Amino acid sequence: MIRLFAVSILLGLTALPVHAFRLCVPEQDFYPLMVLQGRDGTAVRLTNMVFDQLDMSLEVVHRPITRCLQELQHNLVDGFLASPFTPERSQMGVFPLKDQDGLPDERLATLEWTYALYRRKGDTVGWENRRFTGLNGPLGISSGAAITLTMRQQGVEVDDGASTVILNLEKLAAGRVQASLLPRSVADYLLLHTPKLQATIEQAHPEVATGKLYLLLAKDWFQRNPILAQQLWAAFPKVRRSKAYQRSEADFLRRYP
Repeated sequence: MIRLFAVSILLGLTALPVHAFRLCVPEQDFYPLMVLQGRDGTAVRLTNMVFDQLDMSLEVVHRPITRCLQELQHNLVDGFLASPFTPERSQMGVFPLKDQDGLPDERLATLEWTYALYRRKGDTVGWENRRFTGLNGPLGISSGAAITLTMRQQGVEVDDGASTVILNLEKLAAGRVQASLLPRSVADYLLLHTPKLQATIEQAHPEVATGKLYLLLAKDWFQRNPILAQQLWAAFPKVRRSKAYQRSEADFLRRYP
């Protein structure tokens, strides 16, 4: 057994780490990916399925984003879930890269989402040439959404007082915002299963913005486990597209709208 283990190391085959992978998850509400109040959200559900598939032990710790990144930089955690690619953060840890150009391999994104525009039926607010048309009132966006800053920089009046997609849809239906910019997969699912909202709300544009987040690995962990790191990055999009995960996501949205 010892000889076989030594040979596997010499040949560069994957050897599972002895200790559990310590993953830092932001201590914030970003429904449905990350949810406080005792629920981990769809992102952690996805991560658990990935680690189960790879037969890896996982320890999840919740920290404020800045502390997560500090601990990652000092190798106190093994990974951070999940980060947009920025040159600054690429100095803190390791992203899955395409080649030597230093850009991320978007095929290995851990999480993806598309923001769609929603309006009340009969309203004419829309999205053309990367600009809103007919938007004269507040735009509803869920609390903590990264796109909020982008919209405000464009001069859009943003109302981010609602923490979940369903609350934003209810606010839109009640006329408290003129339109809402929401994760398309979640909003479409909720409209499909909420006839009262479906009767008054429609999708105005299917894709206003898209985003990708990556599993950011600690440099020490990556150096010790380069092959396993590639397997880990590759597993996320594969599991995310699986029917098993899609059922789990639908179950979460049904239980915690």
